[in-house]
Amino acid sequence: MTRTILGFFAFVALASCGPRSAAPAARDAALRRVLRAQPEFAAARPQERAARLAALAGVSVEEAQRLLDAGGAIRGAAFIQVIQTAQRVHAALERGNR
Repeated sequence: MTRTILGFFAFVALASCGPRSAAPAARDAALRRVLRAQPEFAAARPQERAARLAALAGVSVEEAQRLLDAGGAIRGAAFIQVIQTAQRVHAALERGNR
């Protein structure tokens, strides 16, 4: 059920923002939730942010860094990976991971 809701969120983000800003919108939404759960995340060094995000979402540091770097027009598989990583962050926070 959660995957369906998150998939719908990705679709709505794409439909309302357009392809150029859907990935950054998904990134921003995920990072806003992380900041609410971990206020100290904003003060962390960039490498530490990627490591903390990876641990939270259960993804590789590279995937977490791709989410942090997402901006502008992202196409194809890279777009899907960014959206999936954002969904994993949301799911982890829903499960109570901090």
